Amino acid sequence: CTAKPKLDYRTQLPKDMKDGVKKIAEMEASWQHTETQEEVEEEPKAPMFIMKPEPQVVVEGEWAKFQCRVIGHPKPRLIWVLNGHTVISGSRYKLTYDGIYHLDIPKSRQYDQGKVEVFARNFCGEAYCFTTLEVRPKFDDYRAVLKHSPKPWYDQDVKSYQNTDMRLSCNGCSRKNSLLEVPVLTYGRLKRANKANTKRSRRE
Repeated sequence: CTAKPKLDYRTQLPKDMKDGVKKIAEMEASWQHTETQEEVEEEPKAPMFIMKPEPQVVVEGEWAKFQCRVIGHPKPRLIWVLNGHTVISGSRYKLTYDGIYHLDIPKSRQYDQGKVEVFARNFCGEAYCFTTLEVRPKFDDYRAVLKHSPKPWYDQDVKSYQNTDMRLSCNGCSRKNSLLEVPVLTYGRLKRANKANTKRSRRE
């Protein structure tokens, strides 16, 4: 006497569906299989600007934005230069990259005005472009306006008038002083005057 198996491992599907289950298993296996594609190596290329920064005109204290796009292989290194000084990202200037290179100046100042240069370099070569930044003074701040205001044409005449007036006043002071000069009475003079008075009184 042998014990009967407790579990029946035979398929319970109808005969016509056996082939369908096999096809489903094959499809699932094909989905899990990823074909490895050969990576095509890009040829080395020198940097080239396909979008250049545009000139900016802002009021002092406003946000100035510059952006450019560069292609090249390997990826070029980009350097921003403002008025001959390399720009470093910090509190004054913001450098970011999201496929496009950005230079942001949150609060523009008068000394930021000038030439903005961009250099892109890799071992294949270098690309260069430039633009300008103009920072206009605020309407309520007249310091910059007075600083850059043209020199009046009458400045030289005023100086000559002042010099002449000073010479005349000095001459007048010397004359007045000479007229109002009071002789100084010293001890010797006083003694001689007393002797003269004594002699006169004796004669009389």
